[in-house]
Amino acid sequence: MSIEEARSNFSRYRTKYPPGSAGFENEAPWEREHKEKMIAAYDRYMEAKDLRSKTELWKECRRLSDSF
Repeated sequence: MSIEEARSNFSRYRTKYPPGSAGFENEAPWEREHKEKMIAAYDRYMEAKDLRSKTELWKECRRLSDSF
């Protein structure tokens, strides 16, 4: 699979695998939900303007990443 295909799949399905493939079918729903939370936390971090907010949001990003 090309990097473009993997990126496209990730944008749509939060996994590099297309639907119907073994990799897609083996991923649990909680894994996709956790990825959504991580992406949302990172997006909030990127949008934050002040250092205090960025620091707290980065901690949230790390916590989510470490718990995955």
